[in-house]
Amino acid sequence: MSMQDIAALNHIRATLVSNRRSAATAGDSETVIRIQRDLALVDAAISDEQALGQHEKDELAMTRAMKRVPDGSKIDEISLLADPIRVSD
Repeated sequence: MSMQDIAALNHIRATLVSNRRSAATAGDSETVIRIQRDLALVDAAISDEQALGQHEKDELAMTRAMKRVPDGSKIDEISLLADPIRVSD
């Protein structure tokens, strides 16, 4: 989705970590375990959002490649780091 979604999830994660730390200091093991379970869900959501963002970047790079190369079947590799398009001969 967007960087705002990831930022919101990171904020939720930071709050959970703080709450877990407080519960651990207080010796409340049940709360620590519950929060740890919630953290696992938030971490999975962050990972999913990042993967979705990468997928969208891949699609944009492929679209740019298709516009630059008349015969799209000759596109061999696309690098998102430098955004060069390699065409196979």
